[in-house]
Amino acid sequence: MRLDIRGLDIDLTDALMEHVQKQIKQAIARSAARIGTLHVHVNDVNGPHGGIDKRCQLEVAFHGGGTAFVEHVDRDLYAAITRAAARLKRMVRRESDRRHPTERRPRMSASGLPK
Repeated sequence: MRLDIRGLDIDLTDALMEHVQKQIKQAIARSAARIGTLHVHVNDVNGPHGGIDKRCQLEVAFHGGGTAFVEHVDRDLYAAITRAAARLKRMVRRESDRRHPTERRPRMSASGLPK
């Protein structure tokens, strides 16, 4: 998977880059093999005017075609990134389940034997 992080009118500090990478890694841990490219765009929508205007946009390109888009806007950029990553996790899981339905597995008892 290729991760592309861009800051629009925001300095991408080492701490910010580390936060983005950590949140994305946690969000797609189970589905990373199915993702070709993930674009992350963070920006301050209305600049120095303040308010709820820090945006994190995530665009996922899946292997085999198809893209998905997630975004979150918050007062705090770190919170926007965290919440967008949480949405990404749910979206990728749904998309993955839709594209690759799992086979039904037998239920196991506590001893590890089929019930």
